[in-house]
Amino acid sequence: MKISPLPCAKMLFVCCAERVGGIPSCGIKGRQLLLALQANLDRNGVKGVELVPSGCLGHCAADPVVIAAPPRVWCAVGPADVAAVAEVLKGMAGDACG
Repeated sequence: MKISPLPCAKMLFVCCAERVGGIPSCGIKGRQLLLALQANLDRNGVKGVELVPSGCLGHCAADPVVIAAPPRVWCAVGPADVAAVAEVLKGMAGDACG
C-alpha cells in the first residue's frame, strides 16, 4: 500500500445526510447550501477550497452543519449565511496549510 499526503487544500464539509422516519436532518437544505456556496466561490474566482458533501455531522436539529478543516471548526449555516461563509472561505483559500 502506498500512502500519499493529501493535496494542500482547505476543505469545507457540508452535511447532506437524509434521515428516515421524520428525524430532523440537513438533507436537501445541505445540498442547496453546497450548491449556493460553490456558485458563490466560482463567481468570485476563489480557488484552494474544496467543498465536500458529507454524511451526518451531528447536531441534526440545526440548519445544515458545516465543518471547516483546517481550522477544524463547525457551525450551523442557513441560506442567509452563504455570502458570509463564502467570505470566510475566501480568506481560508490564501492561508498556508497547517
